[in-house]
Amino acid sequence: MDCGNLLPRLYGGSDGRPVIHDKNKRSPVGRFFFRATDAFGQGELLYTPPALISIIGAYQSSLTTVAWLTMLWTLIAIGRPFERLIAAWKHWQAEKARVITSPTVGIIERIDHPNIVRVRLSRHSSWKPGMLHTAAMSNGDQHYVMALFAQVQGLDVMGTGLCVAELQDRIVLAEGDVIQSHSPRRQRSS
Repeated sequence: MDCGNLLPRLYGGSDGRPVIHDKNKRSPVGRFFFRATDAFGQGELLYTPPALISIIGAYQSSLTTVAWLTMLWTLIAIGRPFERLIAAWKHWQAEKARVITSPTVGIIERIDHPNIVRVRLSRHSSWKPGMLHTAAMSNGDQHYVMALFAQVQGLDVMGTGLCVAELQDRIVLAEGDVIQSHSPRRQRSS
């Protein structure tokens, strides 16, 4: 068996990243489920069966004590995860609002030679040929990218653009983000 061909099959690519990490990192649904599993993976839920067995075994002669201790444990076990679930819900709503109001049209998926940029487009974003965008590269540079075309690849819409010039006046932009440079009105008048 050739081990050279095994790694791409296991990890999904030549860069060695597992396929599961190729998902959209900005997905509000993904962040919500991450926070929910974080909240319910706590020790309160894992220790409930041994705690209840211990309460019943130690205080079986006093049903009133068993009832009070069981209610106290239930408040501890259910109260904290419920509180965390509410906090995760609020954080998910804020994250969802941030993604919707974000000016980014997508995230750089890869850069091909010579100066071809592939962008995984966000929902409701526009990538029309000839539109000018600004992209933040991984090395810290920012470039103007002219949109060439968009195509559907699996569940994502990918935009292809050409790096046309480096930005002289940098703007605040996270690494890998792509935003529209000018409003369509300004672009038509030029």
